[in-house]
Amino acid sequence: MYTEKTDTISIITGTTCAQVGIDDIEFIDREGKSLSIYTSLYVYKTYAKIDDIAYPLIVRAFYRPLVGLIINFDKVKKIDKFEIEFESGRRIAIGRNNHSKVRKAYKKYLFRYPPYTSIDWENKPHATINSLWDDESK
Repeated sequence: MYTEKTDTISIITGTTCAQVGIDDIEFIDREGKSLSIYTSLYVYKTYAKIDDIAYPLIVRAFYRPLVGLIINFDKVKKIDKFEIEFESGRRIAIGRNNHSKVRKAYKKYLFRYPPYTSIDWENKPHATINSLWDDESK
């Protein structure tokens, strides 16, 4: 069983040799036979198998909604409608069938890190930040 926490992934291609910090990865996307590993500053392309890359990510905040896509929840800024926005500003579309699965997993991830609040803004359009703390019995 894998228990070691690796800090980098080595990328070796015909033109590039690099060590990518696992915590720097936003997402990994399979495009045909190649993988694209996206960080906030660079996109690394390699012909590795996604399962070989996924193995050291198991003990971290990564989620695999599709066979060819791995998302780092630590780098997600928000999930809106059918799109995921990362801290770098990069956005990826997510299909309708997988959107609810990703959103549910991301909500579970967020609840691990208080403080958090859950407000139904559609039913409280007049809500302000103070309405979170106002005593309604007054």
